[in-house]
Amino acid sequence: MKRLWGMAIDLDKCTGCGECSLACNQENNMPMFEDDSDYPKRVAFLDLMKVTNDRDAKFPDVKTAFLPKMCQQCGGIDPKHPEHLNPPCVSVCPAVATDVGDDG
Repeated sequence: MKRLWGMAIDLDKCTGCGECSLACNQENNMPMFEDDSDYPKRVAFLDLMKVTNDRDAKFPDVKTAFLPKMCQQCGGIDPKHPEHLNPPCVSVCPAVATDVGDDG
């Protein structure tokens, strides 16, 4: 059986800083870039949603959480259409860190 690695994100500690994306770059020996001109080539897969308890809340009553948007099932899960089992994140990941299973 092929060994697959994963990354766990403790949402109680997430501040939205993006260090997990940088750690993925380093772990997979991907180069760092000075600016965003090479953005598609970077391992920057985590899109974080900032969620607050109330848009009109004032300090200190504001509570904020950052939630990573992981797999969005962009490729679909219909095995009758193999092209649906090829989400774009799998083909563009320079570290080959994304994969798709039979269930999507």
